[in-house]
Amino acid sequence: EEVIYILQGRGRVVIDGNPETVEPGTAIYLPVGSEHSTINESDEVLKWIFCFSPKVVVGSYDRR
Repeated sequence: EEVIYILQGRGRVVIDGNPETVEPGTAIYLPVGSEHSTINESDEVLKWIFCFSPKVVVGSYDRR
């Protein structure tokens, strides 16, 4: 599981093919096994914080 919280910028998060608009204050829940990507659609840097459960080393998870 993963939770992302948008701090700055505007854009989209695509979860299992479904786009969702994001902006500061948006929280996104990503269930285990969901495919997702983040797209910056603003002139600002898109900044977010995230947490995983259970603990994951970023970049070490399996790719399909």
